[in-house]
Amino acid sequence: MEPMPPAQDAPHAASRSGWPMTVGVITIIFGALGLLAGCAGVGFMLFIEPLTSALADASGQSIDSFGLAGMIEWKGWIVATTVVAALVALPLLAGGIGLTRRRSRSRPILVTWAIAKMALAAANGVLSLMVNRSQFDAAQENPVTAGMSAELSKMMSDGFTVVGVLWGWALPVFLLVWFSRRAIKEDMATWSDADHALPR
Repeated sequence: MEPMPPAQDAPHAASRSGWPMTVGVITIIFGALGLLAGCAGVGFMLFIEPLTSALADASGQSIDSFGLAGMIEWKGWIVATTVVAALVALPLLAGGIGLTRRRSRSRPILVTWAIAKMALAAANGVLSLMVNRSQFDAAQENPVTAGMSAELSKMMSDGFTVVGVLWGWALPVFLLVWFSRRAIKEDMATWSDADHALPR
C-alpha cells in the first residue's frame, strides 16, 4: 500500500504578510507622538506670553530680550497650525491601528493623511520663515544680539526650516510610495473591514 501524500492546504498554507504589523506600529507611534506634540505645543504657546511677561517684570528687562518676539507676534497662527497638526495626527493613528488589524479602509485613510501632512508641513515651513524673520528683526534691535551676523542667522534659520519640511515629508512620501505598489494593493484587496467574519 502506497503511503498517502502529505496534506496540503494551498490557500491556507501560505503565511500572512508581516508588513501590516510593522508599518502599522510605525504609524501608530508617529500618530501618538504627533498628537502629544500638538497638545503640548498648544499649551506652550498659550502660556508663553504671560510667562515671558512675568519673567520680564521680575528681571526688569524688556520682553524682547528673551528672543521670543517673533513667536509672540505670530502666536495666533502658530496655535492654529499646531491644533491642525494635532488633529491631522488622529487619522494617522487610526490608519495605523487599521493596518495592524488588516482593515482595507486603512489605505485610503493613510493616503489622505499623507497628502494633508505634506501640505501642512509646507505651510509650517512658510510660517517658520515668517517667525524667524520677526525673531531676527527683534534681535537686530536688541543691543545684546544686534552684533550677530545677519546673513549667517538667515542661512541657519532657512536651513533648519528646509530640514523641518523634509522631515515632515519623510513618512508621507514613504506611505504614498508604499501603498502605490502593486503587491501591496493586491495584498490589501484580500482584507475585510468587518470586525468578525460571518460563519459559513
